[in-house]
Amino acid sequence: MLFRKIFLFLPLTLFCSQIFGQNEISNIYTTKEYKIQFPYTPEKMTQPLPTTLGELLMTILSCEPKSTAMDENYVYLLMETDYPEMEVHSDKTDILEKFFRGSVDGAVVNVKGKLIKETVGKVSQYPSRTIEIDYGNGIAIIKMKMILKESKMIIIQTITETKKYPNKAIDAFFDSFLIK
Repeated sequence: MLFRKIFLFLPLTLFCSQIFGQNEISNIYTTKEYKIQFPYTPEKMTQPLPTTLGELLMTILSCEPKSTAMDENYVYLLMETDYPEMEVHSDKTDILEKFFRGSVDGAVVNVKGKLIKETVGKVSQYPSRTIEIDYGNGIAIIKMKMILKESKMIIIQTITETKKYPNKAIDAFFDSFLIK
């Protein structure tokens, strides 16, 4: 539960308001813009998120294994938030560095962690950042991929005990994300 509380308070995870479709058998969640496969059936929750741009709606999908003996990871997450298109958009290349810098730094500060690694990239043609955060001075690794698709921020995240990081389940989860 400690790790569930961690992700709920990450302000950089300022994301969403989309209706998700679920295939109960395979745990594939699909929107009109992307799809991802969870290892277990996730719970869906939404919460308001106050920002300098006004209050945004963040949608969070999360799943935890019933026990860490079943899985090497504590939690799998997807968070999504729509930003005002006039303020934040993947085509506004002049603001992208500042936008992602604030998102990355906010994630690290909010978990009182230490940034281990940051990789600048793209998912399809959309800008992204992949980060790894040391949580609790070696207790866990938080891996996040932040994708700005037009004015929608999508974050894929796992939290894993440090000695079990990296692992194939993380790779499978991150690799299952596809933009349509």
